[in-house]
Amino acid sequence: MRARASGFIEADAADQSALTGADRGQAYTKSLTYWRQLVEQNPTDTQARIFLALATGMGSKEGVLILEGVLKTDPKNSAANHYFIHAVEGSSHPEQALHSAEILASLAPASGHMVHMPGHIYFRLGDYARAQEAFDASMRVDEAYMREQHVAVDNDWNYVHNLMYAVANLLEEGKLKQAAEISRKLIGARGELDSTLYPFSARDSISRVGPDLPVALRTANWPQVIALSQAKAPPASDPNLRFLARELALYGTGMQAAEARNVKAADSASSQFDAGLWRMTQQIRDEPRASKDPKDSMERAPAAGPKSPPPPQKVTPPRIPVMSDAEIEPLFSVLSVMSLELRGGVLELEQQTAEAKAVFARAAREETELGYHEPPLYIRPAAEAEASALMAAGDFSAAKAAYQAALLERPHSGFPLYGIALSSEKSGNLDDAAKEYRDFLAAWKNADPDLPQIAHAHAFLERHP
Repeated sequence: MRARASGFIEADAADQSALTGADRGQAYTKSLTYWRQLVEQNPTDTQARIFLALATGMGSKEGVLILEGVLKTDPKNSAANHYFIHAVEGSSHPEQALHSAEILASLAPASGHMVHMPGHIYFRLGDYARAQEAFDASMRVDEAYMREQHVAVDNDWNYVHNLMYAVANLLEEGKLKQAAEISRKLIGARGELDSTLYPFSARDSISRVGPDLPVALRTANWPQVIALSQAKAPPASDPNLRFLARELALYGTGMQAAEARNVKAADSASSQFDAGLWRMTQQIRDEPRASKDPKDSMERAPAAGPKSPPPPQKVTPPRIPVMSDAEIEPLFSVLSVMSLELRGGVLELEQQTAEAKAVFARAAREETELGYHEPPLYIRPAAEAEASALMAAGDFSAAKAAYQAALLERPHSGFPLYGIALSSEKSGNLDDAAKEYRDFLAAWKNADPDLPQIAHAHAFLERHP
C-alpha cells in the first residue's frame, strides 16, 4: 500500500512539472512512465488506469481504450464516464459516449459539472433538447450549491461555462429568446477571476462586449451586431475588448453590405477591418519594447499569448484577481476567420468565383484550426458565411452545398437546414424544397414560433404541400 501511495505521489509530482515546469517534455515522459509502472504493478487498480488514460491524452487511441476497459469492469465509475465523454466528444464518433451521457448525472447528481457533461455529447449529436435539459439541470445544481454553501461565482468555474454552452445550444435549437435571457444572465455570473472572465476564450469575450452579441452573430442579424458593438465601449483598462468591439462593428457593416450586394461598402468595411487588425498586431508586437515602466507594461499590455482552459481534472482557480482584459491571441485567431469571410463575400460579388472559393476554404481551415472547444469557439460556421455570399451572388446550387457542409458541423441545426431548403426553393426545385422545409420545421419544432424562417417555411408548404 505504501509503495502504491508513493507511486501516486511521484507520478502526480511529474504531472505538475509537466504542466508548469521548465522542461515540460521531459516531465511529461517521466509522468507517463510512472503511471505505466503503477498500472503494470497494479493492473486492476481503477484509479491508476484512469490516471494513465489522462496521461496518454484522453483523446488518444490508447487513452480511449484504457477508459473503455475501466468501464467494462466498473461501468458506474463516475470519473471514468466523465473522462470518456471528454475523450470522444471531439472525435468523429461522439456517440460512443452516449451511454455515459445517459447515466453520468445520476452517478453524481450534486456536482454541477457532472450534471452538465452529458450536454457535450447531446450537442455534438444535434440532440439540442436533451442537451438543454442537462444544461438547465446543471444551472440549478450550481445555483443551489452557491446559495446554500455561500460560494462566490469565482469559486464555481462550471457555472459560467455551463451558461455559455446553454446559450450556444439554445441558438441551434431556435430558442433565441431564451438564449438571450441566459446570455444576459452572464452579466451577474462573472466575477473577478479568470475562472469566470474566461479571458482565453474569444466567444466569451464577445459576450462581454455585449451579452446579446452571440445571438446576433449566430442569426446573422447584422444591424444588431453593429448596434450592440457600438452601444457601450468597454473600459479603457480593457483595450483588447475595445479593439474587439470596433472590429465586430466593422464585420457587421461589411456582412450587411455584402448581403445587400453593395460591393463598394462591403469592400470598404473589409479594408477597414483588415487595417484595424494589422495595426493591433503591430501594436502588440512593438508594445513590450516601447514600454519603459514594468508596472505600466503589465497593466496596459495584453496577455502574452493564448491560454487554454485547464482540463477538468486539473482545475485550480486562481487565488488573486487577474487582468480583466481579453487575451489578444485568441481574438486574432477568430478575427482572422471573420476577415476571410468579408474578403470572400466581396470577391463573390465581384464574380471572382475561384478566388472567393479559395478564400472561404481558408476560412474553413482556420475555423477548424481553432480546435475543438466546448461550445464551439466560432459562433457561426464559416460555411454558412460562404453559403450566404453565394446566395447573394445567385449561385443557389453552390450555396446549398455550403449549407450542407455547415450541417455536418452542427447536425440538425435549423440554420443550415433552412438554408438548404431556401436554396432549393430559389433553384426551382420545389419538391426538394418541400421535403427540406419539413425537415427544418421538425428540427425547430420547439423554436420560437414567431421566427421569420418558420413563417416562410409554413407559407411555402401551404403553396406546395
